[in-house]
Amino acid sequence: MARDFDGVDDRIVCGTTGIPTTGDSTTIAVVKMDVFEFHDCVFNRSSGTANGWRAGLDAGTANMRFTKQGVLDITSALVLTDGVWYALAWKADVSTDVKFFRKQITGTLSTETVADTNAITAPTGGNSIIGNRVGDEVTAWNGPIAYVAVYDKLLADNVIESILNGADPFIAAPVGYWHLFGLSTEQDWSGNNNHGTVTGTTVVDHPPGISAIWLAPHPRLVQVAAAAAAGADGGGPRTFAAFVPGFP
Repeated sequence: MARDFDGVDDRIVCGTTGIPTTGDSTTIAVVKMDVFEFHDCVFNRSSGTANGWRAGLDAGTANMRFTKQGVLDITSALVLTDGVWYALAWKADVSTDVKFFRKQITGTLSTETVADTNAITAPTGGNSIIGNRVGDEVTAWNGPIAYVAVYDKLLADNVIESILNGADPFIAAPVGYWHLFGLSTEQDWSGNNNHGTVTGTTVVDHPPGISAIWLAPHPRLVQVAAAAAAGADGGGPRTFAAFVPGFP
């Protein structure tokens, strides 16, 4: 499954335990952009518009972008097309550069490295947000987000490429991992309990062609499937057997 964001104020507000603030990070997400909107944000860790960082797209185009301090933009030439599912990664080495990875689910991988040496000012409190920015919260992603994984380190390129091609995101120990099944509270299955409070969004089908991601029998996915199927999340009984092998 995935959550479809409305391009306005939809968001999932999560905790911050273990999420990097000023140091290196890698963010991976599976997304589809229905229609490009101003400041499409996939993941944001800050306490306002002048600190922290976010991974998303350029303000005026659909180019991949990593932003520091809310205003220091590192923009790639890699562009997203409306209506296409992508597996994306932002690999941010704070001292040297940001490497961008873009792969159409059924296509080829493209990468680009953009130099940047600016530091990041640590947020004072604040939250992590999936699908929107901290501060104004009116610039939501416009389209579905299937999952987001955040790492407090620079993953090796071959590891990133493996995950983008369908490997289990837990091969690299994420500090935040939200597999958006449509639960009333979206769970962080990394073990850091940065569970997400959902505002808006609708539950839609998962992207086609990534069975390795969606069919991986990870114990955390079995747990969330069991909770959903039992109606324990408040959404009523639903069957997830198609996504989790071994689940009756």
